[in-house]
Amino acid sequence: DLDTEISGSLAVAGSITGASLMAGATGVLTDDEPHDVDLAMDGTFYDYDGGLAVYGAVTGTIDDQAEEGGFGAIAD
Repeated sequence: DLDTEISGSLAVAGSITGASLMAGATGVLTDDEPHDVDLAMDGTFYDYDGGLAVYGAVTGTIDDQAEEGGFGAIAD
């Protein structure tokens, strides 16, 4: 259900080299039950209409099950 509230936190640690982002995100997120999260993020920074944007891929596990997807963010 996309309307489910999630609480918790992820610790994110990584590095930025040039325009590349490499990071890991680990922690526990909870909806009706806790979920162990261990993800790797690999992305690239871009100029987006004069602002900063980052886009990339996410792979890893949630509750020991393999997951993959993407992420993107644009600075206001």
